[in-house]
Amino acid sequence: MAAISGKLGSVTFAAGYTTNCYKWDCTDSGEILDTTPFNPPGGYKTNTGGLKEFTGSYECWLDDTTPLPVALDTGAATFVAEGARKYTGDIRVQSTATGAATDGSSRAVTVSFTGTGPLTPA
Repeated sequence: MAAISGKLGSVTFAAGYTTNCYKWDCTDSGEILDTTPFNPPGGYKTNTGGLKEFTGSYECWLDDTTPLPVALDTGAATFVAEGARKYTGDIRVQSTATGAATDGSSRAVTVSFTGTGPLTPA
């Protein structure tokens, strides 16, 4: 099986900055709820599935013209790893972190988000 390259990845977000994006991550997870009674048969715990969510972040190099998303901005987002590796869902911005360095490196922004519904592989 061939490795997936990140060089053809991309991020689009209807309500926010994705210019010069170079990195993204996304975690799709669900709660595991303990349903173990007193004195469980065989001494084993039992559980059931709870609510699901997805969270993540993406990073971009800043430019001087494009406005940044702010906390609680929402919109449709698409995350592409390469080729057919694509995920879509609506996200809400949790935080936007920026900074500057004196070493001449480009400024970067990190946008952290939470999904507002399902994350769908496409």
